[in-house]
Formats: sequence, C-alpha cells, structure tokens
Amino acid sequence: MRSLFIRPIFYFSAKAKDLNSLYAVLNQQTAQKEYKSNYLEQKEIPDTIWQLKQYIQIMPYEYLKGVTETANKFGQYDDGLYSKVYDRAIELMTNKEIKINQALKVADLILQNELPSQKLQQNILGLIKAALQHGNLSAEQAALCLLGYGQIIRNTNLKNKEIENGLISAVKDQIDNFNSSDLRHATLGFSIARIENNSLWELFQRQTLLQKNINLEDLSRIATGFAAEQVGSQEFWKFVEDAVVSQIKNASDDTISIFMSLYKQVNHGNDKIFKAIEQAFLSQYDKVGMYNAISTFSGFAGVSYSSSKLWELFQFDLDSMIKSEFQQDIQLLVADSIYAYNIMQKESYLTLINYLKAHHADFHPAIKQIILERLDETEQLTPELEALL
Repeated sequence: MRSLFIRPIFYFSAKAKDLNSLYAVLNQQTAQKEYKSNYLEQKEIPDTIWQLKQYIQIMPYEYLKGVTETANKFGQYDDGLYSKVYDRAIELMTNKEIKINQALKVADLILQNELPSQKLQQNILGLIKAALQHGNLSAEQAALCLLGYGQIIRNTNLKNKEIENGLISAVKDQIDNFNSSDLRHATLGFSIARIENNSLWELFQRQTLLQKNINLEDLSRIATGFAAEQVGSQEFWKFVEDAVVSQIKNASDDTISIFMSLYKQVNHGNDKIFKAIEQAFLSQYDKVGMYNAISTFSGFAGVSYSSSKLWELFQFDLDSMIKSEFQQDIQLLVADSIYAYNIMQKESYLTLINYLKAHHADFHPAIKQIILERLDETEQLTPELEALL
C-alpha cells in the first residue's frame, strides 16, 4: 500500500513538461507587446501567471525570475505568488542550486512593487542580514543587498542601523569592483533608504566616471538617484550629457522616458541633449508604450522644449493618452504643460485645461498645488481655475 503514496518519476516529468509549455506561452504573450495599449486589459497573461502559480515548487531560477518580472510588468501583484516564489528561491539556494546573489535578485524583483506583506519583507530583510553576517560579499551582492534594503525601507518602518552600517562597509570594500549594473542598484537603494552618509555619493560618482562605454539604461537610473539627492558635480553631469548624446539613438523607450523625467527635475539639460532625445523618441514613436509616451511628452513640456513636429504628434495622440489608465500621469502632464502653454499647439493646451476643469476633484492634492503655483507664476490663473484648485 505504501506505493500508493509514492509519486512515480513520470509524474514529475509530466509536471515539468506542463511547466515548460506554460512558460513558453507566457513568453509568447509578453513578446506580443501591444504598443500604446492598456496592459491590464490583456486577460491572457494574468490567466497564464495564475496557471503557472501551481508549478512554482518545481521552477528553476530563470523561470522564477521571468514569472516575477512579468507579474510586475503587467500589474499582477499577488502576495501569495511572491511568497511562493521567495520560498522556492530560498529552497534552491539552500540546496546550492543557485547562489545568494541570485536569491537576492529574486527578492529585489518581489520588492519592486509596494504590496509585499510585512512578513515577506521581514524574511527578505533576514536574508540581507544573513548575507552581511556571512561577510566577503561580492560587488554584485553588496549592491543587491543595498537595493533590497532600500526597497524595504521605502515601504516599512524596518530601518535597522546595524544593517545600514554593514551595508556601508560592504559597499566601501567593493566599490572599486562595481560595474554600471552594481552602481545602478546601489545608488537606487541608497537613495530610497535615506542612509545618512554623503561619502558614499562621492564614491559612487568616482566609480561612475571610471566606467567606459557605460550602459545607458544603467546610467539613467544612476543619474536619477543623484538627482533625487541633489548631488553630483559638474563633471558628473557632463559625463551624463556626453553619454546621452552619443548613445540615446539606440536607447529603449523606457530609458528615453527616464532621461526626460530626469532633466525635467534638474537644471543640467540643454538644447543639444533635448534634440538628441527628441530624435530618438520620434524615430521609434510607433513602438513607444503609452506610459512612456505620456512621461516623455511631460518631460519635454516641463523643460519648455520647442519643436513643431513633436507637438504636432502630441496633438494627434492626446485624446488616446487622456483615455488611458495612466490618469495620475495625465495629471502631471497637465502640471508640466503650464510651462509649455506658448509652445505646444493651442488646441492641445486647451484640451488639457478642460480636462483639469472636468476632473479637478480627482487630482492629487500635491499636483493641484503645483498647478496652482505654476498658473500663478505664468500669469494664467483665472478666478475660475483658482476656485477649482
């Protein structure tokens, strides 16, 4: 009778076959990206992720990573899914099938959204603490630990001075070995963790300036961290400018969007940079996702960039943007458009002002305050708009 309780080899083989087939389907679905479409309306991907959830206990590392990345991208935030993924990653690490840096990569993917349970975040914090106590972290491991810690602190009150001291020490030990990916992870984690140690920014800057042919996607995140903390020398920002101008033509729409959002916030942009970004943006516009289109146009508006071709395209797609699910980003677009009221087409600006009038009650209070101040600054504040805001 005991044999009834022993699952034969073919059972696991069949499960693995089903897993491989489902994962292949997920890859096909994500490859068929519908540009300027509403991801959340795509029912196939959530259904496939739900089916894959039952196979997590036998998933290899690459599948765990891929499923979590796809769940994040398509807004499928499921704490049950994330908990199973994390447990499987720890199991693989315990069985020495993956290294700790791979487990940390899975943990950081889980933490990219803001919904993991307190228990799951505490477990990940425990992994980071164990890694620090073990010592001898590689550059990649130190950077990933700092990123994971920052993502946890962003969402919780689990700030821990002992862990912070360990992270600072690990980063200082390995900073000379940091590549652009490590710098990207470390600067983001350090920024959002709000660790008080300005000397690390000097080390991050020094190591960034030593990178030859730096990956532009990594640099966009590094520069965002510097901008958030309002640090970085003129030499650093000139390094960023040179990299953008020389590489942006081959950048993804994500990277283009990030740089325009960045230059909207810092006073380090110029027409040379904006022209290079505009050319890259327009050359691939048919493949730019809706969120990135809104964000990039918002960036150009925020820096008052003048271009008839750009703003003609904006007018053409404005209705579609307004009807998208990215309503808070449209609110920010309204705020940024105030600085471009005499640059974009008049019809576009009136459309955005009418949107403000129709939906003012739904606007975030902080965005309403920005709009009020900018309208007053540009002498466009009417009694009607003042009453609405």
